[in-house]
Amino acid sequence: MDQGLGIRERFLVTDIFHEVEEDIRHERYAALWEKYGKFIIAAAVLIVLCVAGYRAWQAYDLNRREDFSQRFETAYQLAAAGDMAQAEAAYAALVADAPGGYAPLVKLHQASVMMEQGRESDALATLHEVVNDADPLLSASTRMRIAWMQVESAPRAEIVALLAPLSGPDSPWRLAAAEVLAYKELQSGNHAQAIVEYESLAADPATSENLRQRASAIAQHLRANPTVGGALAPEPAETTNPPPPAEDTQ
Repeated sequence: MDQGLGIRERFLVTDIFHEVEEDIRHERYAALWEKYGKFIIAAAVLIVLCVAGYRAWQAYDLNRREDFSQRFETAYQLAAAGDMAQAEAAYAALVADAPGGYAPLVKLHQASVMMEQGRESDALATLHEVVNDADPLLSASTRMRIAWMQVESAPRAEIVALLAPLSGPDSPWRLAAAEVLAYKELQSGNHAQAIVEYESLAADPATSENLRQRASAIAQHLRANPTVGGALAPEPAETTNPPPPAEDTQ
């Protein structure tokens, strides 16, 4: 006769143990829910609200950028049609509520419209705002634009100070800045120094082929005609404004 529990009795004991474990587990869950349930619900609600808020912000931001792009295009077309006063008003309104990073772009176009109306001082003030507020690339190109605008009127020290951030040995703008300063020497009648600076540009291995040819031709002309004034003023790099931003369709 079997001294231990029979198979039926073993299963019965096992079922009892399982029931006891399940009851204990339920009691633990109930205690945890009673203690932390409201926090779990709050966290779930917060997650839902955050997702909904993020989606709403995405929709708002997309609509805002599309509206900005359309208004920018309108201002751009007004300027292209020659209606400078209306274009300037449209650009001014855009500057006030442009999405992040777009205000300097608007100001570049605004400055061009001011120049078309003969308001150079206002245009320069606006361009200096771009220099101070824009990203490094836009700021650097705007410095170059200001330098060429003022190269014949501003003192050399002022041009040097303006271009100083672009003139370091590792700056990708250093050769373009050097050309402005070389022309300043030429325009000021300092032909000997202009020759030195143009020949230095022509000899620099980093100089582009177009700039090398231009600098070499000016230096040769000055050596052959030492009394010539600023007749060979170089054509500065094109500084037209970027086109209006495309509509954000994402």
